[in-house]
Order: sequence, then C-alpha cells, then structure tokens
Amino acid sequence: HPPLRALAPTLGITFLDLTHLVNMRVSFELSDVSFSISPFVSYLYLSCFIDFCMHRVLQILPTIIRSSHKAWTSYVSQTEGLLFQINGSLAIITLDRPKVLNSLSLESIRSFTKLLIACDDDPNIRVILVKGNGGKAFCSGGDIVGITNSARKGGDIHLRFFQEEYCLNHLTSALRTPYISLYNGIAMGGGIGISIHGKYRIATEDSIFAMPETAIGFHPDVGGSFFLPRLSGSLGMFLALTGYRLVGPDILHAGIATHYMKMGNISNLELKLSHVQSSDEVDNVLNTLKVGNLTDSCFFKSQTQLINYAFCAETVEEIFERLLYVKDDWSRKIFERMFLMSPTSLKVTHKSLNLGAKLTLKQCLEMESNISYNFLQTNDFFEGVRAMLLDKDKKPNWRPSTLDLISNEIVESYFRNSGHFLTFHT
Repeated sequence: HPPLRALAPTLGITFLDLTHLVNMRVSFELSDVSFSISPFVSYLYLSCFIDFCMHRVLQILPTIIRSSHKAWTSYVSQTEGLLFQINGSLAIITLDRPKVLNSLSLESIRSFTKLLIACDDDPNIRVILVKGNGGKAFCSGGDIVGITNSARKGGDIHLRFFQEEYCLNHLTSALRTPYISLYNGIAMGGGIGISIHGKYRIATEDSIFAMPETAIGFHPDVGGSFFLPRLSGSLGMFLALTGYRLVGPDILHAGIATHYMKMGNISNLELKLSHVQSSDEVDNVLNTLKVGNLTDSCFFKSQTQLINYAFCAETVEEIFERLLYVKDDWSRKIFERMFLMSPTSLKVTHKSLNLGAKLTLKQCLEMESNISYNFLQTNDFFEGVRAMLLDKDKKPNWRPSTLDLISNEIVESYFRNSGHFLTFHT
C-alpha cells in the first residue's frame, strides 16, 4: 500500500516491519465472545479521534468560557482580515488588512457578517465599535482588483462578492445593538457601506471620506443611492459624480459623521463604552466627545451655493453647462475633474441617485446589485481598474468616450435584472 510505504520512513522502520505491525492481532475472550484486534491500527484511530476532539474544543472554548462567566472582562481573537475583542460590554471589530488599507475581501465580509450576528445575539454585548488597524485607514473599500481579476479569469469571487457585501451593508442598519464606526483614517467606498447605515459614525482629524467610483468606471454602490441623495441640498450628487474628498470636520458638517473627536481620545472612548449598560448610556458617552466649536471649512462656507445650483440639474450635460457658466476657478476645477470620469458612470450614477431618493435601503441595494453585475459585462469598470489601480497610467480608454454617445437605452440597460438576488439577514 502506498500510504504504508510513505509512513514507514517517518516511523524509522522498514516497510516489511510496518506490515507485520499492522497485521499483528491480539485475541482475547470476554463473556464467551472472542475478539481480535490490531493494537497498531487501534492506536492510529485513537490518535486521530483525540486530535479531532482537541481541535473542536479549541474552536468552541471561547464560547464556553463566555457563556459560563457572566463577568467576562476581556477576550481577543483573530479571524480572516479582522481582529475581534471584547472589553466588558463593548465588542470591538478591527479591520486588519493594513497593507491594502483594510480593504474588504470576500472572506473578511463573511467573517464580519458572522461576528455582527453573534454580537447582536449576545445579551452581554451592549455596544459594537468598528475601526481600522494600521494608522492610515478605516477601510478603503472593497477588493476591486480581486473582483475584476475573478471576472476576467472565469472565477466565482465576483459572483458572490456584491451579493454578500450588500447584505452586510443592510445588516448594519438592522442591528439591535448600538453600532459605532470610528473613521480613524481613510473611509471610502465599501468602508462607507459598512458604516453609514449604522446609527453612529465618528470622524476624527485623520478622517478622509470619498465615494470615488466614477473614476474607475463604476458607480457609488453599498447603499450610495440611498444615503447620498439624503444629504443636504445637492451635496450627495456632487460627492457621487466627482469623488470629491472630505476631510476631518467637513465629514461631520456634511452629515456623513454623527460625531467628531480627536484621535488621542480613542482609548478613553473605548474605556467608557466598555461600561455602558443601555442605549441611553451610549448616547451620553458619545455626547461627551464635543471638542468645542467646529467652524465650517472654506469648502462649506463658499461652495455650498454653487454645488446646489450646478448639481440639481436634471441631466449630467446640464451640470457641465452650469459649471462652465459660473466661470470661477473652483467650478473650473470641478468641471475638469468630472471630465476625467467615465461618461457612462456619470450618467448611470445620476439616474441611480435620483431613483434612490424615493426608495428604501433594501430597494436601493437591490437596484445597485443589478447595476454592479451589469457593469461587469461592459468595458469601463475593467478599464478604470487597469488605469487607476493596476498600470496606474491614469489614462483610461472609456467606451463610449463622450456623454453624447450614451443614449437613454444604454443607461437603462444597467438597471435591468442581472439575475443576481440578495437574501437579506433577518
């Protein structure tokens, strides 16, 4: 037998000796019944059984300990791309892929979902805090390169990614346990999706917000069609079409963050949250984060009127016309910025936000699912990823290349049923 020939050298004996060992039998009688067993084979089976039992015990040991010790104070574990920690009544989920700015892989989305469901079902956990590791990013988005590579090579990651990501996005809106996202760095795309639908979002002086999808030939998904049109005035349409970055207090002023704090106060925040026993106490703790009067930046003071004028237009073409009509340096820069975006992405995004303003979050995510999978059937998403993330030549070859070549029929084709359905967690 090949397995025995491979095993013999490991045991330091010859194949012939091992054969004799396996074939050896010990016979005995018990209550007039005769038995014949092989001690060696029995030993192998017993060893495997003990190994299996120890593996299972190590898997469930944290759950056993937590359920039997009501006064549990600290627990730390690591799973795919995530760190999980419990301090008192506080559960902390830390996105832990710092080399890729904590971007979301399919595996980390699955682990994240399981952790949220488990935390929400645990009566000892009174608040959930999500943050990023590495000092640079909260979460830079989804693993877009992995998705497009999977689609090119006929894999299946891209077939599951959006479905499971959008269901996770909705789950964050349906949690019974207070859910806090701490923007301790870059928060873009998919990072916004796992945070914006929760009750609390905390910005810091290091926070950077953006929805940059039109620059890579895609669209602001993860519920972007739901939350962006609900921002003040035409700010959401502006952020969606331009990918403009908001920094620090501006994220609070925009209505994306609900609170603002200094990075140096994070440890104190976690300590206070670890002792809360009710939702009201969570509100009380977060209300202590006030850092004095945060005046609006020049962006919000000087550009709000222009944004509301230009980006309330009924078509993307008219937005360009209004930006040119204003004739100032800032509007010219925004015009030039939008001119670099995928024309198809601009038109599809414009339509999705107008529709999303009247839809529920579930309906928006279902619409975005169709749009995302339809983008995987065309040129611009792949070309945008190549030009901006892979080759980095920043010279995408959009097809169609101009707005006037994109008919209403082309735009409508992105909203057709893609055959991919979402199963939301209840």
